[in-house]
Amino acid sequence: MTKEELLKVYLSDNIVKEKNYLKNIDADKIKWSDKDSSPLVTVIKLAIEGEVSQESNGVTIRKINQLLNS
Repeated sequence: MTKEELLKVYLSDNIVKEKNYLKNIDADKIKWSDKDSSPLVTVIKLAIEGEVSQESNGVTIRKINQLLNS
């Protein structure tokens, strides 16, 4: 599965839709190459990138925390 496909799977999850986490954003139109679409999308991209590149969970968590704290 590509990073683009994984992103679509996460964004099409029922929880994301039911809780309306992506306000005013059409999840079907979001692309991997899109910039600054949503903080949630950015965090998901970081997690996917970490998994694909097989970095340790600690490194991925640190990157996400840095993003959320900035």
